[in-house]
Amino acid sequence: DYVVKSEYILADMPHIAERAIQQWQLLNERTEMESSLRKNEEMLHTVVNNAPLVLFALDHEGRFTLSEGRGLSILSLHPGEMVGRSVEEIFARSPAMINSIYRALQGEAHSKVIDVSGVQLDSWFSPVQDKDGRPQGVIGVSTDVTARMQAEEQLQNALRQLSEAYEAT
Repeated sequence: DYVVKSEYILADMPHIAERAIQQWQLLNERTEMESSLRKNEEMLHTVVNNAPLVLFALDHEGRFTLSEGRGLSILSLHPGEMVGRSVEEIFARSPAMINSIYRALQGEAHSKVIDVSGVQLDSWFSPVQDKDGRPQGVIGVSTDVTARMQAEEQLQNALRQLSEAYEAT
């Protein structure tokens, strides 16, 4: 029930108790922040894995450091599968994708619709720069717009046929 303390420790007991309470509060705050961070990470992971897009990042040498998103499946890829591989290895049959990534590595942010094995990807590329403004890598996002592009082409064809029919009359 009690411990015999010297008069000096006994006199300092209010300060000792106050420090213990502060440390306990800090520990609780840290635990709550870590829990909140884990929940946010889980939510972000859920969003990325369920959104029909591809998120990617490359280092300054053109090697993938991130590849996530449900959209990878349209390219017959899995999340993380591109990591460590070069852009040339992954997109050997898509020079437009390679060129766009290297444009971003040179510091140019841009977007472009690119055909990758019959899939139309609306892709956005942004350079990642160091504090001096030198490109250190690329981040980007791609979305499958194949169905939209096909629908637009069908609409244009229908309008062209209608226009030709109208001019013929």
